[in-house]
Amino acid sequence: MKRILQSWNEWLRRRLRMYIWKQWKKPWTKVQNLRKLGIPEWQAYQ
Repeated sequence: MKRILQSWNEWLRRRLRMYIWKQWKKPWTKVQNLRKLGIPEWQAYQ
């Protein structure tokens, strides 16, 4: 049971990341939001 829940957790987190990423349609918006999350500027541009 633990393994099943762990795989569901991984899948759900991945889907949430995809949903948020798709909301940030423009590249500049992606960079700004990544910067707000604490990602260094050079890494946000990658």
